[in-house]
Amino acid sequence: VLLTTTANGIITNIKLISDEMGTIKAINNGGTMKEISIEPTKVDNIIINSFGEFSDSVIDGSNAMNLSVICANMTDSTCDNITLHVSESTSTSSKLICKGFGCQDMIFYTSNNIDDIDLELSDCPCDNALKTSCINKPWNIYCDKSETTPSIFANNTCTGDCCGNVGKDLRVSGCSYPDGGSNKKSKTGAIVGGICGGILALVIIGFAFYYYKKKQVAQNEEALLVND
Repeated sequence: VLLTTTANGIITNIKLISDEMGTIKAINNGGTMKEISIEPTKVDNIIINSFGEFSDSVIDGSNAMNLSVICANMTDSTCDNITLHVSESTSTSSKLICKGFGCQDMIFYTSNNIDDIDLELSDCPCDNALKTSCINKPWNIYCDKSETTPSIFANNTCTGDCCGNVGKDLRVSGCSYPDGGSNKKSKTGAIVGGICGGILALVIIGFAFYYYKKKQVAQNEEALLVND
């Protein structure tokens, strides 16, 4: 299923319900998408790429193998009043990419907390990133621990049981934050760090073994001289 609109185009009041594997894709290239409901009971992929107005809609990715949403706008909101349902991070791949001021007034329904979805923020000026993460309307985050009362993320601060690491996940690379940190540690960085740590450990063990053997040889030679 493919929904697409370009500048001045409008897609509105559509409900998609699928019980078959496949891909549901919606592409908004500068037009308007609103009142869209995507609620499949079974689907491979849900892909939403919005570079225009996308509002008042529900995307249920809890039964999808992969959920990918991009909200991009350098000056104003793109995704506004959007509800996202996501599965646990161990059973599916869910990702929200916010570019500039693209993500406003988002509502999340998760199992554990916001960490069930991979968050990424880019193209947000550091002045804005340090204050609001380019998010000018609060995010509401629900999870199993708090099904009726949402955690609230606003002005780079999150309160409630469902926050996870939302503040760190939305940090912009290259910006200097008050605690001295920058963006979250990437999986690639963690892997590289682990490999480097492992190599260093092997080098230390190798040197230790070398000096042990060298010392043992010297002791044996000394013993032979005494016996002679």
